[in-house]
Amino acid sequence: MGAAWLISIALIAGITGFVVMQQRAEQSLGDTLAVALHNRIQLFDSLITLRAGNTTLIATRPAMIMHLRTLASAPDDARARAAVAEVAASFLPGGFSAVAIHDQRGAEVSQRGAFALDPALVLPLNASHDAELLWQDGFILRTRAQLSDASGVVGTALAEQRLDILTQTIDDVAGLGSTGDAGICGRQSQSIQCFPQRLRREVFTVPVQQGGKPLPISLAFEGKTGVVRSTDYRGKQVIAAYGPIGSLGLGMSLKMDAAEIYAPVRERLELFAPLLLALVITGAMVLRMQLKPLVAELLMSREALRERTVELERTKADLERASHAKDRFLATMSHELAHRSTRFSGSPGRC
Repeated sequence: MGAAWLISIALIAGITGFVVMQQRAEQSLGDTLAVALHNRIQLFDSLITLRAGNTTLIATRPAMIMHLRTLASAPDDARARAAVAEVAASFLPGGFSAVAIHDQRGAEVSQRGAFALDPALVLPLNASHDAELLWQDGFILRTRAQLSDASGVVGTALAEQRLDILTQTIDDVAGLGSTGDAGICGRQSQSIQCFPQRLRREVFTVPVQQGGKPLPISLAFEGKTGVVRSTDYRGKQVIAAYGPIGSLGLGMSLKMDAAEIYAPVRERLELFAPLLLALVITGAMVLRMQLKPLVAELLMSREALRERTVELERTKADLERASHAKDRFLATMSHELAHRSTRFSGSPGRC
């Protein structure tokens, strides 16, 4: 019985310890994910906003606007067309991968660099100028801007900038273990479109909900930020941090499989469980050895007490019989004495 109690107490203590370690692991990981997510969001938001603003350099280039105004009245002016091409080419060393200039009728005047011809994903952005985030062997920012002077619009500029720094962040999650992953997605209607991730190297689309519950990334589109234990698009339990990327209209999540989080806890439990069981068994054996003489002595005492009780009951019975015999003797003697007294008192001649 005592061993059973010891084992029960050990099991309860082990389970309680496991739950406590699990909660601490989740809390620690949640804090780590929240900080890492905040830093990533700042990087994406600031870099995209900065690069989108770079399009202003094209839109406000005086020489570009002047030559486009010339082409508006003289479309065949070769010198003006060559000058526009030269200005467009000057932006390529500044971080633009491609620049195209169109006149006010939409006809292309010049194109320099190589545009993404078949992007796997195009998501609109809420940024300065008309901006989109593309994926074609990496992140690409595409922007459009009107070119105008005091007299009105003279043309448009279409520009692309490769965001290699952001592309590199896809694999920069090694510190989160083998299941750590970061997602950048946008919502379109009732689906979520996501850029490639570390564990999924192609563009993919997932529903807003999984198993009747919203995916963590979908909460980011509502402007919410937080850490949650939930089910991801693979149907696996994860600890995920989520939040919007500024006001760009995109969301980001940073997650890790719950199974990997609990693995160290389970390993510790598996390591200490045999030791704990051995301690319990040893304790039970020691307790049994210590209690065995006491139990034997208790049994002997109980037997002696039982024999003593039987002896006392016999003595009591003997005393009761003796008492009854005495009473009968006294009663007989009393009767005999009374009879003799009556006989003597009634005899004649004796006074």
